[in-house]
Amino acid sequence: MSAKADEYLEINRASWNKRIDSHYQSDFYDVASFLKGKTSLNNVSST
Repeated sequence: MSAKADEYLEINRASWNKRIDSHYQSDFYDVASFLKGKTSLNNVSST
């Protein structure tokens, strides 16, 4: 990859890493249930 592409990926990753706590703690994602095996995907989404 080019240096410019590497820089973009680094900036993008840092941006997402700043948001992870709010997503992880959100009821929308229900991480605790997901870790227990529950999924919100329906048959169309999971195939």
